[in-house]
Amino acid sequence: MNDKISAKKTEKSKSAEPISEPLIVIASNRGPFSFKRAEDGSFTVQRGAGGLVTALGALAERHRVLWVAAALSQDDRDWAEQHHGKPQDVEGTLLQLFQPDPAAYEKYYNHISNPLLWFIQHQLWDTPRYPSIDGDTWDAWHSGYVAVNRQCAETIAAGIGDGKQPILILPQDYQLYLVPHFLREKLGDRVQIQPFCHIPWPGPDAWRILPADMRTMLLSSLLDSDRVGFQTQKDAFNFVQTCRFYLNDAHSRGSRTTIHYQDRKIEAKAYPISIDVEKVEAIGEEMETKLFKNQLIQSIGDSRLILRTDRVEPSKNILRSLQAFRVLLENYPEHRGKVQMLTLLVPSRMEVDEYQTYLKEITAEGSLINADFSDGFWEPVRMIFGSSYNRAIAAMQLYDVLMVNP
Repeated sequence: MNDKISAKKTEKSKSAEPISEPLIVIASNRGPFSFKRAEDGSFTVQRGAGGLVTALGALAERHRVLWVAAALSQDDRDWAEQHHGKPQDVEGTLLQLFQPDPAAYEKYYNHISNPLLWFIQHQLWDTPRYPSIDGDTWDAWHSGYVAVNRQCAETIAAGIGDGKQPILILPQDYQLYLVPHFLREKLGDRVQIQPFCHIPWPGPDAWRILPADMRTMLLSSLLDSDRVGFQTQKDAFNFVQTCRFYLNDAHSRGSRTTIHYQDRKIEAKAYPISIDVEKVEAIGEEMETKLFKNQLIQSIGDSRLILRTDRVEPSKNILRSLQAFRVLLENYPEHRGKVQMLTLLVPSRMEVDEYQTYLKEITAEGSLINADFSDGFWEPVRMIFGSSYNRAIAAMQLYDVLMVNP
């Protein structure tokens, strides 16, 4: 769920002191905090949205972590410039924001990362028709994806300096697949590099869509790591198979979890990421959550509740769940007036045409179901748009059926 998980606070960052203990560096596209400039020129800080930030927040709270991320808004950029681009202590986490050129970031994020790589890894491309790899795609690759990954790696290298302490660097997800290569170029073997892929890694056949030069650079960069982490053993195995299939010098020697490549031995392992249970339970007791819960109880009434809460994303299969609900109402009319489907949706990546189209299809299907089955008092589908973690937690305390469809 891409929801905000804490209220805004006045920003009280301070310059980081020299680090004398083992250091963990997290690198991600979106950082753990975002910033808003107030009228008096000060900044408020808000914990960032996204499952990745939620999953890694506990690590940052328990260890000495430097978190490197892109400045996503003008206020983020202003905050970074105010601190001259140096790491700052924000609520116990050292944060360093790098500032990609806006045009480069657009190409990196809205052309290569999304939809190209995301759709490949979720196997969403209509391959007889799409994607079309043209000159614009290659420009987005070189001046967008490659450039921003290089800038991220350079920021990490500058942030850790020339110290001799052990350093573990954790590049996160598909936006930063080239960071290991640029890190290894700059830092050699003085660092341990362990990227983590939060989304599915498909088998070799899915990767044939990507041109050979892009694919080779991407895979060989990940093999500049010491270990590559995935959510499942299947993803790790698929990664090993993909490297073996497309890289001539990559060999597994019968292993499902190890690759030998250019005198390096790289592990591919599954490390499923959980939620911070204690934090979620605490949020469930917050007053804001209780207020949302009371509002939902009043709106649901005596109806049974089918709930889904998602970022608006084709891979979440939101549209198909609405179609399944329609089938339920058509085939089992005794449930009409007695069940409501509550869909909490967080719009995202609306700059990408495929996402805009998908959102329109979702809202159209929900409206058609209500038009076909509503009796004037009972509304079978209710959609709420916006990012509220408290509302999502409140709804999860009330559902009879939680819809999570592959």
